[in-house]
Amino acid sequence: MSRSARWFPVALTAALALVLTFLALPVVAVFANVGPGRLAASLAEPGVLDALRLSLLCSLAAVALIVSAGTPAAYLLATRRFRGREALITSPSCRSSSRRRPGSACWPRSGRTGSSATRSPPRARGWCSRPAG
Repeated sequence: MSRSARWFPVALTAALALVLTFLALPVVAVFANVGPGRLAASLAEPGVLDALRLSLLCSLAAVALIVSAGTPAAYLLATRRFRGREALITSPSCRSSSRRRPGSACWPRSGRTGSSATRSPPRARGWCSRPAG
């Protein structure tokens, strides 16, 4: 087993533990400071119900927007060829920065052969060649 193959499961486990801790800590803090009876009794307060209603409405609106706009857009990007398609696909990845070379996040990660190691990077063109800021 190579050296990089040994540290990857450890790093993956550490990252997963960090994310789960980040997500679970607020919930644990609520239940640790307030008993279940007091928490249930606080649901009758008008401010709490308004906050819960607003959270539910915002969540439903976000899901409706994602399903109604994001799903058809993803389908079209996956199945159709049109002008500007490549810019739509690469634009989020071009915003990320690369420590090795500015703009290298825009280089193709894989080609027809499945590897970008044999391909040279494209010449700098337009906004994608600028360093991320």
